[in-house]
Amino acid sequence: MTRRWKLEFELDPSTIAQVRRLIGHVVEDEGGAPEVEGEVEVAVGEILRNAHRHAYHGRPGPLEIEISTDHNRLELLIHDHGAPLTDVPTIPRSRPARVSQGLGPYMVGRLMDEAEIIHPAKDGRGTAVRLVKNLRASASPEDDNADKPSDAN
Repeated sequence: MTRRWKLEFELDPSTIAQVRRLIGHVVEDEGGAPEVEGEVEVAVGEILRNAHRHAYHGRPGPLEIEISTDHNRLELLIHDHGAPLTDVPTIPRSRPARVSQGLGPYMVGRLMDEAEIIHPAKDGRGTAVRLVKNLRASASPEDDNADKPSDAN
């Protein structure tokens, strides 16, 4: 049976930890492994911090999270209504060669089974990030080249 929730809130630094923990409780209530709960919380925190910093330039702004669970699968759609992106970012699967390129999206990609940035979001405003995680097991074994720096840009 698929279960769905939708959170709508004002994103600011004080809400990030609360929302992370709330989603962690969903993982726990759905029978997710403790390590999965931690991985999801870290990934959600990274996406929320990026939205606060980049979409809202450090100011509060509206954010929506659609949560769905179906058996052993969690899917999140995190959607801001902030400033439009000027490029088309992706979630890197290999570590950026330069730290200045940001490690947050890379960490999200490593922690989640699926992660993608949808720009613009389906309503034409802001940016959405889709995250998927199997609730029963931690990430698949890392491939030998995953943590080597990427030569891209």
